Amino acid sequence: ANKEKLTLMFDFFLAKTKNPKRVLVMALIKPDSAKKDIK
Repeated sequence: ANKEKLTLMFDFFLAKTKNPKRVLVMALIKPDSAKKDIK
């Protein structure tokens, strides 16, 4: 269930962000920072 949630979140992030690679890296290293970056 968690993995599916994360996948959906990533899909949403990738669709919303202008810099998906940076978001993915940040999500892996600092999930909290990545969330802030998206908002």
